[in-house]
Amino acid sequence: MPTYNLASLKGHDRLQMSAYELQTRVGFLASFGEDYASKGGKRDKWLITDAGLEVLIKTRELEQQGLSIERAFERIRAELIGQPSEFDQAKEAQVSQEVLGLLRERLAEKDAQIQWLQDEHARLLNLLSSFTQRALPAGPSDQRAGKDSSKRFRWPWRRG
Repeated sequence: MPTYNLASLKGHDRLQMSAYELQTRVGFLASFGEDYASKGGKRDKWLITDAGLEVLIKTRELEQQGLSIERAFERIRAELIGQPSEFDQAKEAQVSQEVLGLLRERLAEKDAQIQWLQDEHARLLNLLSSFTQRALPAGPSDQRAGKDSSKRFRWPWRRG
């Protein structure tokens, strides 16, 4: 499959585009996939296939008819992809119903988890309030209070 680089396409008689115009259009063309344009070679240059060249020629024709670059590429993409068939639409509707059913189940599970967490939170708050209402015993008395302050802990590396 022959490929073209931007320098060889600049002189193409059906395109009649400058190097800058080609670069911007090849940027759009790259979104179509590697079957149309890809980077390659030693210097990572753009390589355009025959199919990519045909897309560029078609966009040039659409631009000459008055479409913007974006609209031209959107129209060509729609032509290449085509409209989905009725079978595809029915299958998509069936899949979306299955996904909705799964999502509803997950939401019900999450609601149950939220309710359990709220109940657990209320239980723990009641438990905490019952502890604070009782009088707690006094803590151990400070055994150091009566001792000489010179005998307190010293860091081993400090002297004196």
